[in-house]
Amino acid sequence: DKAGKPKKIQCTCDVEVVDNGKTYMINGDRHANLLTSLTGLYFFLHSMACAVYFVANMPVLVNVFNLHEDTVQNIKLVQELVAIPAPLLIVWCRDRSDRFLLCVGFVINTVGMLVFSCPLVNSQLQPLFGMVMVRAAQPFFYTPACSGFSKMMGVRSSGYALAILTSLSALGTSFGSWLGAEFALTYYGTWSFFLISYFPSLVAMAIVFWPGYFNRMSDDDPVTLALLKQWKRDEEVSRLSLPADGSKL
Repeated sequence: DKAGKPKKIQCTCDVEVVDNGKTYMINGDRHANLLTSLTGLYFFLHSMACAVYFVANMPVLVNVFNLHEDTVQNIKLVQELVAIPAPLLIVWCRDRSDRFLLCVGFVINTVGMLVFSCPLVNSQLQPLFGMVMVRAAQPFFYTPACSGFSKMMGVRSSGYALAILTSLSALGTSFGSWLGAEFALTYYGTWSFFLISYFPSLVAMAIVFWPGYFNRMSDDDPVTLALLKQWKRDEEVSRLSLPADGSKL
């Protein structure tokens, strides 16, 4: 426009979807808001669960296993170094779908949390290997989650929406860090520690694998394809300053 500001895209509210021979209408605005809310909740819960383990790592090594400072530093160094190649695996698996990478991340993260906190074993190797797996799992969460969100939202995946997701992730990390140390010293070595700290990640997993979300991440999902096509057309119409029905001014 004349002021140099980008025009706001006027998106069509109701979009026609054809799925398995059935035709129905879906509200695009509500759908976009639902996807943003669910993704933000997923970011918050998963970040909170992981932060509990990240913060609990040091108190567990020092106060539970009574390790010396040099040993703790060596363990932390190993934990960080071994997890470094994990982001490279995302590049290596770039031909895999976002849904597949999320499944891999959940499996690695679940096993890592279980190894870290399993009360059936009492060994200083638990936090070593458990934390390595939890750290290594993180790229399998955030990279495909952001990629999948952008694909589902298309032109509506604005920097503003991604900033909200980042902020919710940071909020979850802060909340989990606040709980972590004292919670670990009180409950580590019991099933309560694993079950309570893993619960937010489990809820995040349930969000992602809910069919109303998981199916939308598919490249050939009819709902996503119909919405992306309509939103793309709405963007073109807005740029040309045409009415929403596409008729000439």
